[in-house]
Amino acid sequence: MNIVKRALDICLKPRETFIEIEREKDSFAALYRDYILWLAALPPLVKLVVGLFLHPRSGDLAGGRLAATLTGALLEYICFLVGVYALALAVDALAPYFGGERDEDRALRLCAYGLTPSYLASAVGALPGLAWTAILGIYSIVLIVIGLPRLMRCADDRALPYGASVAVAMAVIALVTSLLTSRVLAQP
Repeated sequence: MNIVKRALDICLKPRETFIEIEREKDSFAALYRDYILWLAALPPLVKLVVGLFLHPRSGDLAGGRLAATLTGALLEYICFLVGVYALALAVDALAPYFGGERDEDRALRLCAYGLTPSYLASAVGALPGLAWTAILGIYSIVLIVIGLPRLMRCADDRALPYGASVAVAMAVIALVTSLLTSRVLAQP
């Protein structure tokens, strides 16, 4: 899979791309290895580069700031990886309530590809002066709503309420990971 082409396709022509994704049979490991690991790495890497090289303070890199910056980036990366799976579990668990079919693999594919704008927006938003672009991550909710009928087999008229429930799950996961990271990073 060409990761750049897939990321562009899911953002620019989601309906056609979800038809392709529906036919795919990527395993859990292959999906993480070939797509999620790479996209989830973008925001922490950009924050790491910005933190270390664009805003260096003399003598700071050798001390605690380097360790804190690396720890923060690694923790954020792990939270992204776990968050995708947690969201997939929520999407799968919610399926019967909206007339959909439970399928953990399809739920993971939906979340992996549907969250593409969130990863990209978070990476761009880490650059100085561009934090406002993080709002573009909301497009992920739109993509998930578009993909729900295809991948989770719910009726088209149930996709919007299903998507709203998934958005709530996304917010809860984001809140929990934010609290976790702020607590861990605040420790001396």
